[in-house]
Amino acid sequence: MKRVVGLVWPIVLSIVLPLVAAWFVYPETHLPPGFGVFPPLFVAAAPGFNLLVFAVLALVEIGIVVFMLFPQWFGFTVPKPPPRPAPARFPAWFWIGAMVTLFFWWLMWTRVTPFGDLVYYAFTPLWWGFILTLDGLVYHRSGGYSLLAKRPQTLLISAAVSLGAGPISTISTISPWVTGTTPTAPCRSSATAPSCCCS
Repeated sequence: MKRVVGLVWPIVLSIVLPLVAAWFVYPETHLPPGFGVFPPLFVAAAPGFNLLVFAVLALVEIGIVVFMLFPQWFGFTVPKPPPRPAPARFPAWFWIGAMVTLFFWWLMWTRVTPFGDLVYYAFTPLWWGFILTLDGLVYHRSGGYSLLAKRPQTLLISAAVSLGAGPISTISTISPWVTGTTPTAPCRSSATAPSCCCS
């Protein structure tokens, strides 16, 4: 029971505290301006590319990759890996996820509109396509075991928790009292709003 309480109370606080803060910061609506507006809002004066920031982050990421690939360089003993199971065939959802991911990745990257407003709603199918692709890759490498194949209920619970946490996260990310910026009009065209965040 203590383990359950220890897992639940951080989730409850992450939901309640932003709502409490929003209640006092926004006395009229009790929610940030533009909350729930879709497509997403964008900051009109988005900062440009910063080579120094990019280089620092790239070095940090390279360091993490080197640490993961060569832990013995940092004094860790590499355990002997267990025998790998025989690879299974790629499941159908791997190919479906890969096609969905590539299509919506292209759509978000180019921001073209031959499919109407689909570009403004591309992030969710892109993310789910990526999840299916990774799950199919795990299924292949583990000899037929993956979350979707063996524990679909856990995957559905994770999806439900993610859907519930999304609005709470949005309160924090678009709130001027958190970001120091003021949301502007929704993005509808890459020509008129090149800095639009369509994710």
